[in-house]
Amino acid sequence: MSAKDPKAMKGSDVSLDQFVEYVKKKDKVLCDKAAEAKLDIVPIVKRVKEDIVADLSILSGVVKAAAEIRAALEMALAKEVPCYFLGMKDRPGLNIPASVVLLKVAGDGAAKGTKTTLFEATSFDPSFEKPDGSKVRLPDMGKVTLKLKENTKYDSFEIVQLVNYDPVPTEKMATLLAGVISDPRKFTEDDKYKPIVLLGNIRGIFPVNILGKNEDDEWKVTGEHPVMVSNLLEEDPVMTPVFKIGLEPIHGITVRVTFDPRKYTTPIVEVADMQDCIDTAFRDIKSPKDQAIALGEIMAGRDILVVGAITKVSSNKSGATYMEVSAYSILDAPQKNDWFGSGVSEESAPATTPPAASAAPPAAEKKAAKKTAAKEKPAEEPAAESAVKPVVKFDEVKASIIEYCEKLQMKPAQLTVEMVKEQICPSAKEGTISAALDEIINP
Repeated sequence: MSAKDPKAMKGSDVSLDQFVEYVKKKDKVLCDKAAEAKLDIVPIVKRVKEDIVADLSILSGVVKAAAEIRAALEMALAKEVPCYFLGMKDRPGLNIPASVVLLKVAGDGAAKGTKTTLFEATSFDPSFEKPDGSKVRLPDMGKVTLKLKENTKYDSFEIVQLVNYDPVPTEKMATLLAGVISDPRKFTEDDKYKPIVLLGNIRGIFPVNILGKNEDDEWKVTGEHPVMVSNLLEEDPVMTPVFKIGLEPIHGITVRVTFDPRKYTTPIVEVADMQDCIDTAFRDIKSPKDQAIALGEIMAGRDILVVGAITKVSSNKSGATYMEVSAYSILDAPQKNDWFGSGVSEESAPATTPPAASAAPPAAEKKAAKKTAAKEKPAEEPAAESAVKPVVKFDEVKASIIEYCEKLQMKPAQLTVEMVKEQICPSAKEGTISAALDEIINP
């Protein structure tokens, strides 16, 4: 083998200029792109050459130098984007990057007419690299400046660096998110995986099923997850919430929000007392189903904002529509807005911009509302578009129970009259529910 063959030569056998030439010859396209971006590769190659151990060949050093140049080029070409971090999520068993949902605010962010935009980025590391080379995990929502590289293949962005991060109070973040609340009626199955912000009212909480394959290699339900499950971090794993939230129908659409098991990430839960209730249920109650029911009893009726991604939109034979959402984070809805009150139609809730502050003081608003109500005749009030007909008849109750079990992949025998009354058919009489359950279980 020739003494000039890079496979036989060591780093100390050549000068810096020779080493640079080897790198240029190895990856000319990369070096040309670096030149176009006005990136000086000499300092990078010098650092790699000086760090080469005595028994490392020049060829290995050249490969290492090319990798360092590629990383530096990505950093040089990445764009700094000021935005808001809303959470990140990943799934066990999938060798894909974690998805991160971000909020881009144009202009002031509080002024009337401000446009806000949700978009998604990815990261292979749950910890973001800072300019000084250290890494940090973002524990809460906040204002960030990120260096992002556009991924044209997947129509997304990759997070290259975290330039800065400032936590934002939940109340302020909720006000910003009010500007991008979505109307679930506008989405179809074609919108799968799109980031979305929903305004909802908690109806109940249920356990997430554990799926496994049987002898025929078919997926089946093998159990239920408790409301807390550990992620898979090798060092200091974290217990994360795992459950499904059923929301009151939104414009007649049934929406279920799921906190799935995580690989390395942690969801953000900023609903008052919720994490404490999760911890208590997990500690004091053995059955996953009972843990979820206990949590749902306390959380029912809360107005929340959900930051998530659409995973399914479907309709059944009767025309009912269902939407499944995988959650990044949830937080309390702004308390100053009576989102679900009789004086606010659901049509007005999903605003396209952050709600502007009212010019009238609260007292004046109340007086005006009373005067308006006195003038109106109850019989002439139009029914709300989102009104849902109560399920009370035997056949309706039976169909609702069957549909519920099919959606959650559970057996009707796992339900009690109380559970059906609370979670499925609150308007039905217990006797009707009992008879329907009995006929389903014992046909």
